[in-house]
Amino acid sequence: ARLLRGFSEARFAPPKLTLALSAALLLTPKEDLGARGVAEAASGLARLGVSDARLFEHLSEAAACLDPRKVSPEEAAMLAWATAVLRLSSPPLLAMLVEALQLTVPRMDLNMAADVHHLLVALQVDAQVQQAAPPAAQLLLLLDAPKCRQAFATQQQRAGARG
Repeated sequence: ARLLRGFSEARFAPPKLTLALSAALLLTPKEDLGARGVAEAASGLARLGVSDARLFEHLSEAAACLDPRKVSPEEAAMLAWATAVLRLSSPPLLAMLVEALQLTVPRMDLNMAADVHHLLVALQVDAQVQQAAPPAAQLLLLLDAPKCRQAFATQQQRAGARG
């Protein structure tokens, strides 16, 4: 998972390497991935634009095994962004993620909150994600969407000032 994310950040992912890393990920028992592994693998797949139903199912099952209270703010934000980009709509994944976000958004920095904004938008406009989301997602939208939207806007303004 860490290698997949690392190569994706370096924008270096020859097809054979991506296939090998994906195969290794599928061989990793879902219980062994942990929150960091799930988040890094999902983030790497999203950055590389990999669309593989078997990998998504494996990651969704691994995420559903996680204890939301043990997911760090960074892991929750990374997984929220990747879930939105990959349009993952597994109800168990979304249930765990929404619960983890309810616990972690208050402790997130600007960049993490901006990443969560992507999932909150998907919860509002993507019918597939909306249908799969747990009822608690509405509370997340009410309480945390303004903070995440502001973080995203601030991040965009800073990027515009630099570029």
